[in-house]
Amino acid sequence: MPSNIDKAFIDNLQNFTDALEGIVELLQQQADKGGDAINQMLSSMDGPKMSDIADDIKSLIKKTDKIDNRTQKILEEVKATRKAKESGLFGKVSDTENKNKIVDGIGVISLIAGGVLAIGMAFKIIGKVDFLSVIALSLGIYAIAKAFEAVASIKGLDAKKAGMVAL
Repeated sequence: MPSNIDKAFIDNLQNFTDALEGIVELLQQQADKGGDAINQMLSSMDGPKMSDIADDIKSLIKKTDKIDNRTQKILEEVKATRKAKESGLFGKVSDTENKNKIVDGIGVISLIAGGVLAIGMAFKIIGKVDFLSVIALSLGIYAIAKAFEAVASIKGLDAKKAGMVAL
């Protein structure tokens, strides 16, 4: 949503445009009447004043072009922010980086679910759960975690090398 400064800038730009349109309409009406006022105005001006006016008009055109470019940039930014707000969560999902993060998150959740299932199956296999069986399973899980840590620390390990170690 545009800020108050942007709104004021756009309103002032619109007022300026309306004023220029009014001047053009007034000059066209005078030209339709015979152009007497324009001819009188031109006869009262000398050459240097006319060249100064022409230079001022050129600089005004350049500034107007700059203002128009800035206004277009502001409008593009406003449209982009509106689109981002309207798209919400699903617009952010379409980004490939965000898709990869979501897929990684789902993978981690499924690994956690598999671990919980494995622990549950281990308790089911043991049968009666008492203090010593819980301690034994805890130590077993710790030993497996350390083994995975040791394997992960090996540099340059790929599937082929891991298969060679297993054999």
